[in-house]
Amino acid sequence: MKRVCLLCLSLLSVLCGMAQTENTYRPFVEEGKVWKVGQLTGDWSTAYVLYYYYFEGDTLIGGETYKRWMCCEESRNGRTVSYAGALREEGKRVFAVPPTQEKAEVIYDFTSSPGASLHLFDYLFGVGTGDYTLTNVATLENQGRRLRTLTIRREGQDEHLWVEGVGALNGPVCNLYLPVGYNRVLMRCSVGDNVLYEDGGIADALPRLSASPASLARPCDLSGRPWASSRRGIAVSGGRKVLSR
Repeated sequence: MKRVCLLCLSLLSVLCGMAQTENTYRPFVEEGKVWKVGQLTGDWSTAYVLYYYYFEGDTLIGGETYKRWMCCEESRNGRTVSYAGALREEGKRVFAVPPTQEKAEVIYDFTSSPGASLHLFDYLFGVGTGDYTLTNVATLENQGRRLRTLTIRREGQDEHLWVEGVGALNGPVCNLYLPVGYNRVLMRCSVGDNVLYEDGGIADALPRLSASPASLARPCDLSGRPWASSRRGIAVSGGRKVLSR
């Protein structure tokens, strides 16, 4: 009898641990996180252009601390690094300041329940939108994990799927409306060697590339534009401001 009780307690402990793991919130804004997005062509299963989104250093906007969001575009023609905006997270809501403006906008909201109305900013088009409705909350099996998913919809548009801690499956900047002809897909979201999400059905035509933030970063100016070695002034390198004389 004692052995049976101990077995039941052990099983209950395992089940509680699994439930806690599944219900543990994973932040969207997380140091070291990298999103690998592929641009598909031909049979729509091979990416010949890759976009890596990653964080590099902090910045202060309106008295709030944001993480600088960078995008590295890789193709057979070379590499281009650009400033994608500034992000911060508060109470499971993700705020972004796009490169072309100074006002913070909500681009993801992981707090709501089905039926809730969400007023969000379309990061892809750079415009505010009407209210979206959270139609469903479910789970997605990926990489041995059960990931919480949110389905959102606006009248007259198709549904859009978010994965908690990862974002939209068409890439983190395509957070709402999916335009006709949009051919990018999220291939992987990872933090270091920890893969949070991966789409194994997309072939990588550029296998030499690395998703390490350290390998993607290169000196840029305060607006995120590449920094020429011959220039003088303040540059950003490795997340720090440096004076180039």
